[in-house]
Amino acid sequence: MKKTKAKPIKRIKLQRNLRLSGVAVIGILIIVSAYSAYAAYQQPTIVEEIIPTVIYTYNGAYDYNAYLTNNSLFDTDILGPGDGTFFKKIIDHINASYTYSFDISQPSTIDATYEVTAEVQTESWAKSFSIIPETSFNSNTNLARFNTEFPIDITKFE
Repeated sequence: MKKTKAKPIKRIKLQRNLRLSGVAVIGILIIVSAYSAYAAYQQPTIVEEIIPTVIYTYNGAYDYNAYLTNNSLFDTDILGPGDGTFFKKIIDHINASYTYSFDISQPSTIDATYEVTAEVQTESWAKSFSIIPETSFNSNTNLARFNTEFPIDITKFE
């Protein structure tokens, strides 16, 4: 076999402006390719935003009136919240009430239950008494409301 020599590659001489333009185009292509590869494998940006779908408010309040027997301590027959100190011997009976409202920003079906319990406690023990057993209420509008009245039997808790 006869060995042949490889022909040398001829260099083409380019003008300086054309050479700089070619280098600039190749540089731009490398930058665009690198950015495309980076963008393709980058995790998408996730923005979490909390948007309220409904807005609701609720309110519950107890109220009571203590009806008194004839006595020399008070000038009235009825004591309400903040009217004075209760003394068991002059209380005839106590009527209490609980009012609750639930308001939601759009019409909804509201089904709920409530129960009223009393808890008698000392430093060493506590006991719960059911005053109103579990009772349900419902509404098909955007407002659910109830008011319940109940007596408090003091002798039951002694």
